[in-house]
Amino acid sequence: MIRMKNHGDPVWTVPYFSNLAAMALLAANDIRPNPQDVVRVERWLRWYARHQEADGTIYDQEGTIAAYKSNGKRDATDSYAATMLMTAWRYKQAIGKRPSDEIINAAKKSLTAIDAVVQNDGLT
Repeated sequence: MIRMKNHGDPVWTVPYFSNLAAMALLAANDIRPNPQDVVRVERWLRWYARHQEADGTIYDQEGTIAAYKSNGKRDATDSYAATMLMTAWRYKQAIGKRPSDEIINAAKKSLTAIDAVVQNDGLT
């Protein structure tokens, strides 16, 4: 989450940007391994899984670190889902084994979100 000011002040999470940040941690891990960063990415992916909608989409979150909730907004459904899949794939490569069922299920739900916006020409 991005804390806007001080502890207890508003936070805002845009899952698309958080996925990009998680991929950056994993890219850095490829160069200079940092097990704590891999754990951070796992925690992020589990958070994402817990906050996904039933259709595989996800909304931005706002509030404070202690209490936040969906703001009912998102920039896109396909890009959030696609970057989640990219993050999960890089995470799988980093740990060298199959991720948890929670992360696998979130990836499957993300595929559902992408499928929902694919047009007849194969584009979203």
